[in-house]
Amino acid sequence: MTKTVRDTITQALTMLGVALGGVAPTGPEAADGVKAFNGMVHGWKAQGVDVGHIDQTINDDLALAPEHYEAVTALLAVRLAPDYDAQVSPAVATIASNGWSGLQAKYIINSPDSDMVVDTGLRRLGAFRSYGTYQG
Repeated sequence: MTKTVRDTITQALTMLGVALGGVAPTGPEAADGVKAFNGMVHGWKAQGVDVGHIDQTINDDLALAPEHYEAVTALLAVRLAPDYDAQVSPAVATIASNGWSGLQAKYIINSPDSDMVVDTGLRRLGAFRSYGTYQG
């Protein structure tokens, strides 16, 4: 099932307790959410995670694979929290953190021209790392 930018903003605001019951964002909330979403995803490139993002509008489908939907939503909730003076729950923070690791594992730029070159094997560990469970 595809997910739109509107769905992502609505769910992020619901995660923060700003939108109750998944109520769609108002016009200003939607506009601010789209700006925050596009800025956030563009900003990932500066952190070495290039998902090939071009600006999206409120009704566009997310241009990421479905396995990243929850991560993007939680990361957007974290990004929007200060705008609404809202607290991020530990559960949402965990989803965002694990999701960011998954995005890094999938999309991190790994070339001699980038600031950081990472072995491919290490890139794939990100989302599956759990301290104390590795049996080498």
